[in-house]
Amino acid sequence: MKISFYPESTRQNKYSEIITSLLKAKGVKIYSLSHVFSGFTAFKKVKVVHLNWFENLNEPTRFAMFSVFFKRMMKLITLRVFGKKVIWTMHNKMPHDKSMMFYKKTLIYTLVKLSNTIIIHSRVSEVILQNISKRAVAKIRYIPHPDYIGVYGAIDLSCDHSTESKVLKLLFLGAVKPYKNIELLIDVISQFDHDVYLTIAGQPQNVDYQLLLVNYAKNNVNVHLDLNFIPDEMLPCYIAQCDLLVMPYDMRSSLNSGSVILAFSYKKTVICPRIGTILDMQNQENILSYTYTSDLEHFDALTEVIGGAIQMKKTANDIFEEYGERIYEDVMVQNNKDKVIHLLMAEYAKF
Repeated sequence: MKISFYPESTRQNKYSEIITSLLKAKGVKIYSLSHVFSGFTAFKKVKVVHLNWFENLNEPTRFAMFSVFFKRMMKLITLRVFGKKVIWTMHNKMPHDKSMMFYKKTLIYTLVKLSNTIIIHSRVSEVILQNISKRAVAKIRYIPHPDYIGVYGAIDLSCDHSTESKVLKLLFLGAVKPYKNIELLIDVISQFDHDVYLTIAGQPQNVDYQLLLVNYAKNNVNVHLDLNFIPDEMLPCYIAQCDLLVMPYDMRSSLNSGSVILAFSYKKTVICPRIGTILDMQNQENILSYTYTSDLEHFDALTEVIGGAIQMKKTANDIFEEYGERIYEDVMVQNNKDKVIHLLMAEYAKF
């Protein structure tokens, strides 16, 4: 079987690498999208093209963004005109970056219209797709997001000091970007005394945003900024040192979260809005989730959840270790990588 998978890998997300490595282990030959469009011979090699985050346009200027938008539209049309089967995985409601949304929405609508199959990782995605196009429903296939068990190495028990203190240790881990509501999180933490300690670990979107956060958190002794790219081999230790990972996502764009699955895969539960990934988990009592409809509601809801977590930690020091163990058992079955690849290969085989 020969397919094209886009993107083959990204620096900040192991998702594509997990999928492609497992497909290769099953004997699937994978070509990059740029290779497919490098010439007629290369174009003939593949019948199936699988696109992820194709609607994201992150170029710095209006002209550069339009140029990429135009090229992607032409590629989509060319693929369909010449009989290629297009599979699109829907990862977000909308791109997180709100600039030039006309182009991004146009790409989404084109993907919905021209894709032969739309893969969703959360059930609520079906409702969103229905609102875009009633005809999209027939194309939808639900395949769980793959787990991250073992992807960054074994769970590092030597770093686990989370039950040695009554202080609630929270961790924000990942790319540090504005849509993740980090300033709001710092504001929430500033309300509490020494009962909670937050570490923000990850590489900022740019230098300006890094300086903004440093200035924002400079008077908050409960917040530690580790604003650097975290090497893969260090991730298990970072995760092991916290009680909970906290992910105050923007519900207007967020739908699935690999970071949530990563936390579960390393036996930690999360504080997170009820995005699609959370809603799909079978045993939600092991997750500290909440919802909101405005920034003010978000602040209040997050304050309430963190306040409750502080009291839970004081009452039972190992309560979140228990939650983590149980959610790990869930994700090990529900998001099993072998199951995900089996379902994905079945979709490819239809064409």
